[in-house]
Amino acid sequence: MTKFIIKTILILVCISLVAYIFTREITKVYSLYRENDEIKKRIENLKKENEDLQKRITVLNNEIPIIEKIAREELGMIKNSEKIYKFQE
Repeated sequence: MTKFIIKTILILVCISLVAYIFTREITKVYSLYRENDEIKKRIENLKKENEDLQKRITVLNNEIPIIEKIAREELGMIKNSEKIYKFQE
């Protein structure tokens, strides 16, 4: 009778150990799938952003007045022959 109880306990311990390890690994796999999905979404967003920037580069390379406007407005640049007058309010 005691051998049966020991075998039963040993089998239950083994089953519990396998279930614990299996559950832990399944959790890791699920976490990796979620992380993979997030990375794929980030890649798609970066691809879209890259396409937009490539379009902007193409437009800027073809349109000198646009480059000049950006240089004036965003960078505060002027031509050599120009003067800037600043007025106090």
